[in-house]
Amino acid sequence: MKGIREVMFNPIELGSLAKSGAFYWGLITPQLVLGLFIALYFCTQSVSRLIEAISKEQVEQSVEAGIALHVQSISAEELENIKKMMSYLNPEVEIKINTSAEPNQLIVSISKAESYNQFREALISVQSSLANAIWSSEEICIGKCNGAAASATLTAKTQTIKMKSY
Repeated sequence: MKGIREVMFNPIELGSLAKSGAFYWGLITPQLVLGLFIALYFCTQSVSRLIEAISKEQVEQSVEAGIALHVQSISAEELENIKKMMSYLNPEVEIKINTSAEPNQLIVSISKAESYNQFREALISVQSSLANAIWSSEEICIGKCNGAAASATLTAKTQTIKMKSY
């Protein structure tokens, strides 16, 4: 009988086992919570790196797929319109178009030094004469400039960004 009794289920022993297990759970819980927070930190880091890599790849693909910068020289007709406008606003300034050069050039000059203010105003007004245009000076001369009191040789290019639509 003694052997059977040991094998039999004893609910009293189960209660004492549950009490001792609860005691150990109280000691283990803070370590488990800390471990969970560490795991959560590494998961969020991995997810944020994944999102960053995906967005970087999408940006690179969009640049490769359809964004382009187009630079064009200004046509002679557009320069003619600018010449008319500038001649009207600054009558003492002589404006010529050089179509033999590439890109087309606008030559602004004055014959008398007293007209320097209008020369300066003409150079300033050319900046806003055409949308999307970037003006650059090939040559600026003030003083004795091949028979002129001042002269400037300007070129302009238009820049546009074109995007492929999906």
